[in-house]
Amino acid sequence: MAMITPERLLAAGTMTDPTPPKLLVDGLAVRYESAAPGQYACQGIEFRLEPGDRLTVLGPTGCGKSTMLKAIAGYLPIAAGRVEVSGRAVSAPGQDRFVMFQEFDQLFPWQTIRSNIVYALKARTKRRSEKMRASEMSTRADELLSMVGLAGRGDLYPGECSGGMKQRVALARALAISPEVLLLDEPFGALDAQTRRRLQEQLLGLCERLDTTILFVTHDIPEAVMIGNRIMMMSAAGRVTNIYEAENHDQVALEEHLRDELRSNQTRGPGAQNPTDASAPPKRAGLLGWAKGWR
Repeated sequence: MAMITPERLLAAGTMTDPTPPKLLVDGLAVRYESAAPGQYACQGIEFRLEPGDRLTVLGPTGCGKSTMLKAIAGYLPIAAGRVEVSGRAVSAPGQDRFVMFQEFDQLFPWQTIRSNIVYALKARTKRRSEKMRASEMSTRADELLSMVGLAGRGDLYPGECSGGMKQRVALARALAISPEVLLLDEPFGALDAQTRRRLQEQLLGLCERLDTTILFVTHDIPEAVMIGNRIMMMSAAGRVTNIYEAENHDQVALEEHLRDELRSNQTRGPGAQNPTDASAPPKRAGLLGWAKGWR
């Protein structure tokens, strides 16, 4: 089965296109203070995403998928390498990236779901020095709710919504911010199969329509193949083993190959060597929540 190594992917994109990619991850390594010297949660991560790319990430439990995503979001310090969005270095959370997690408590419980989206619109207009009247924000929020299948539900409070509805609101709020990169950490993992499939299809349709760039962490192989135009596989040692172009493979054959590779990647083995460009990592940053990057 043909594959693209991250080194070839990075080199090819760098040589042929001088425009900065939407997301560049180059030699990323992340470690925790409690880890043994030279032990990294993930290391040597390299890839680039252009506008509209959808990269899904698979790997064994504990391989550093979520840690990588949180570092790209700016919630964790980087021990080595670099992360850039449209050529700008990432050092903290920001509105150019929006994170959706699996948890359902991402909304302000004291506000209606419409008001939750209006909050995001206010943050966006403040960042961009735009002007939008309150009535326009409310109308736009209702339009976004309609886009995610919640037309007419804007007056509900989060406590009155199911898990699937809350994730739809979180997606609508992400679209309200208009981030350059949408980061998703198993956002549908706790949903029932039918709701999960419906939200997968909704996400795919919306992101294709809006040309949204996505980095999507999952443990579900069919979901990875459905959502991603590329699939990145990580080993238990926290390294990238392969990046696959989904369109170049039969879906059933690709899923079976990914299952085999995932099984072979379960063992962590050696590989916790220091990256050559690593220096002593800074103190661990706390997970400050999605609102911090909007201030």
